[in-house]
Amino acid sequence: MATPSKKKKKYACKFQNGWKKEFHFIQDSSKGKGYAICTFCCSDFSIEHGGRTDIVAHERSEKHKSAATLQQSQPSLMGHLEGVTYAETKMAMMIAESNIPSSFAEVFNKSVKDMFPDSEIARQYANGTTEATPTVKGAIAPELDEEAMELIDTGCICHLVQLAAGCGIPALRQPIEDILSSIYTHFDISAKLCEISNEFVEFTDSETLKILRDCASRWLSLLTCINRVLSQWDALQAHFARHEDAEKPGQVKMLAEHLTSKKTKFFFLFLSQALKPLAEFSVMFQAEGVMVGVVRAHQEMTRLVRRFMGRFLPAILIADVQLKDIEFKDASLQLPDSELFLGAAAQSLLEDNMEELSSSVPMMIKAVRDFFVAVTTKMMTAFPLNNIVLQNLSV
Repeated sequence: MATPSKKKKKYACKFQNGWKKEFHFIQDSSKGKGYAICTFCCSDFSIEHGGRTDIVAHERSEKHKSAATLQQSQPSLMGHLEGVTYAETKMAMMIAESNIPSSFAEVFNKSVKDMFPDSEIARQYANGTTEATPTVKGAIAPELDEEAMELIDTGCICHLVQLAAGCGIPALRQPIEDILSSIYTHFDISAKLCEISNEFVEFTDSETLKILRDCASRWLSLLTCINRVLSQWDALQAHFARHEDAEKPGQVKMLAEHLTSKKTKFFFLFLSQALKPLAEFSVMFQAEGVMVGVVRAHQEMTRLVRRFMGRFLPAILIADVQLKDIEFKDASLQLPDSELFLGAAAQSLLEDNMEELSSSVPMMIKAVRDFFVAVTTKMMTAFPLNNIVLQNLSV
């Protein structure tokens, strides 16, 4: 009986950046590495089976030829633009050709009205970072000369930090965001409730501050919301504990239980310190100084990652070692429980309530470790730490 022959394993082709120079009409596809997008046809097509051969086949298709002919018959990009649109597009092109960070658009946007007060175009000009980036990537890039500098797309660094923090919160296995959202909703629906709460604020000698809502579009507003709740913790605890619905199943009872829990307060106190480096980093890159985001990008990203690692890893493991070589996920290499960073307030609460929390401490410490590992993992994968151009820049 003949032995059946083994089937050869098929490997899917992936998009190669070098193909962009050979075929100027293609770009990376949002569908994944197995696809390319044709800027003439405005359509995605698979390259998984043949790679370059698939691109050639697409180029020879009637659909592409027709789109290419139409593209060539159109006037140049700048030829049909007028007024404000021309000015905004021209600035986007200058940013692309000069390899200037798109954050410069925000600075120019704020200055142009003061620079040219008599210009109607200047008054209507509104081409900030958010508008300039897609203009450069979607419309300008295909029009640039082949010799123009290659754009460095690092993504929004503040957004990357927000994503890193977002990965850390679930690792704590505590309903932090639900608690914040529920407190905000509770007071937002009634002015009377706010008045009642103010009485508890005065009674507990807390700071009178408005409860804020965590918003994903505001970088690390989570930290501000946490600090705002902590500043009024005693007042909020008294308010929900004495609420008429405190014993009924629902939102008020849930909040009353969490606000009287030492474990919940521990995690709030921990986050108020653990999220600080991320917030400080985010504030730095929202500064108006353009060069902060260019020259110091790699330096500050590396510093942030090392700073975070130092909170759960021995200094000797981090010093003079490349980030990619640090085995930060290995629990045996991490700091012992007694040396793990918790923050002074969280550490004090833990020590003062050790008898009450003794059974929960192992879980709480593990949650803290998981938080640090989750945030560090996201930063290591999301930050452009291996970008050679950024590495070679210095102050």
